[in-house]
Amino acid sequence: MAYYFSEAIDAAIDALYRDHDIQKGHRTFLELQKLAAQGDADAKYLLSRCYSGSCFVWEEFEFPENDELAHRNLMEAVQGGSAMAVLGALRLSGVSEEETARIMPFRNFKEPWDIIYKKAQAGCAFCQYLIGNTYYWLDVLLIDNIDLARDFPDRESARRRCAELVREGVPWLEKAICAGIGFAARNLASFYRKGREGLIAPQPEKEVSVMKLAAEHGSVEWMYFYGRHLLDSFETEREGLQYCLRAAEGGQSRAWYEVARVYNEGLGVPRDRKKALLYAEKGLGHPWDDYCCDMVGMLCFEGFDGIPIDYPRAVKMLQRAKDADPSSTWENDRLAVCYVLGLGCQPDIPRAMRLLREIDHTNAYTNFVYGIVYTQGLCVPQDIKKGVEYLQKSAQSFPRAQEELKKFRRTWYGKWVRAE
Repeated sequence: MAYYFSEAIDAAIDALYRDHDIQKGHRTFLELQKLAAQGDADAKYLLSRCYSGSCFVWEEFEFPENDELAHRNLMEAVQGGSAMAVLGALRLSGVSEEETARIMPFRNFKEPWDIIYKKAQAGCAFCQYLIGNTYYWLDVLLIDNIDLARDFPDRESARRRCAELVREGVPWLEKAICAGIGFAARNLASFYRKGREGLIAPQPEKEVSVMKLAAEHGSVEWMYFYGRHLLDSFETEREGLQYCLRAAEGGQSRAWYEVARVYNEGLGVPRDRKKALLYAEKGLGHPWDDYCCDMVGMLCFEGFDGIPIDYPRAVKMLQRAKDADPSSTWENDRLAVCYVLGLGCQPDIPRAMRLLREIDHTNAYTNFVYGIVYTQGLCVPQDIKKGVEYLQKSAQSFPRAQEELKKFRRTWYGKWVRAE
């Protein structure tokens, strides 16, 4: 028996916003498509959120984003009398208040708001989230037909009323969070971090309490954010590891990188590169996996702590991360070493040089590559002296440079030449 909406819609809300079960979410997506085809207006609204991307539904579902289908389902949901769709339409660019008012079967915006408000009062967490948003975004001005210029004697009194309304949304968002709707923490955390310009000053110290609240009430997304916050804070790394591990095991794949980072850097635990590799590999093949690709590629390149050096895999992983985010230069130096020597790939000197030109710093790897290209005259005029100077800088921490230096000697006249 349905409690707030239909039994199917209540179940869909739980699957999309509480359960963090990817397979269940995908079954729900298909069920919503069937219900929408049968004319269920609330199903069309939830379906429109699924098509709208990670701003409206958990990113791990990876539902197909489609602006046209999102807009069509939303408008049909409004026209079909979905009260939550009407409130949702007020939050989307490209959907005018006039168009929404024209097609909805309500006399005004207060009618659908009252429907959702009563459900929120009765305990519907998703409706509490929606009501909280109407205060947070000051949609209540339109809903209650409040005209700031008409209804207030001066700008200061209007400003104070707007600030009061924004604050009225806080307890609704908190209730939704405590009932397992982690999405409600997004606007509440932003409220404390940024404040509302001209209305409420930021209170960034309270943002952490929102993260913790959402994490403690089952949101794997916020377990990840709170865990990452703890990892970056002094003497809370172990607690951060536990939150990130729970998030990762709960389906928040980005958290695998943070767990791997803990062991790679030894944050609050003994450094263990083999564990770092194990956890980074768990994050491969998921959304946002480029960080894990970087980690796996680096560890396969370096061979730390007895990890077998595997240059083909290192190139594959580092290049995959680079392709996912071409603006990133984190992997450029190691890739350049591989391409200049042909480690795990065909030699590609021009590509190695392009990678180096993107980097605004030098290290043992960049110095090594410059040492190779100058001593051999690859893509640059040969200059053994200059190349040896680069290799000497690299040799302090890169054994390959030490081996390369053995190929050169200084003559009686101080000139660097190749050793016989």
